[in-house]
Amino acid sequence: PIYFSPDSRWLAGLGMDGHLRVWDTKSDQLVLEQQLNPGSPNAAVIFSPDSQLMAACAQNYEIFSTRDWKLIRSFSVSAFQPNIAFSADSKSVAFYHEAIPLSTEIHDIITGELLSTLPLDAGPVLAFHPDGQYLLTGSISGAVRVWSLGEHREEKALRSDGAPPVAIRFMAGGRRVLIGTAEGMIELWDFASRQL
Repeated sequence: PIYFSPDSRWLAGLGMDGHLRVWDTKSDQLVLEQQLNPGSPNAAVIFSPDSQLMAACAQNYEIFSTRDWKLIRSFSVSAFQPNIAFSADSKSVAFYHEAIPLSTEIHDIITGELLSTLPLDAGPVLAFHPDGQYLLTGSISGAVRVWSLGEHREEKALRSDGAPPVAIRFMAGGRRVLIGTAEGMIELWDFASRQL
């Protein structure tokens, strides 16, 4: 798969062998080349909303600055299906961790500080609300759960069952949620009313 940064400045290509390459789209120069996880197809790449950071996920979650392509933070985790989400302000990250106990962790990027831990079935598919106050987590049970980060509590779920989500994205300034499912369907939800 290939990934563009939100500002279209960077193009990341990730091979099935876990080999990552990143190019500068203005100069066509290769700026980063790294082997993430030899022999494993389970890897992912994501850019922060401001395009200043890139996370590469395989055996570890590694976060690079796109200014100089230096590694600024590495989180050692265990995840068969690695997934990471940046907050809208690009200051924190959430990721699924399959170590015992299973959990979703939220960390400050600069300090590495653990800000919050969500319980067992929070799920590996993640999306921060644009206002930074909520995190959505999707699990293989089909549930898409809503977590209030400021109040450290779970709110009414967006979805309680159905086909497992493979992607969650906010749109319309956080008023709508798109859910892509393992069955190849796309669902559009109203976030406030929790209605499909």
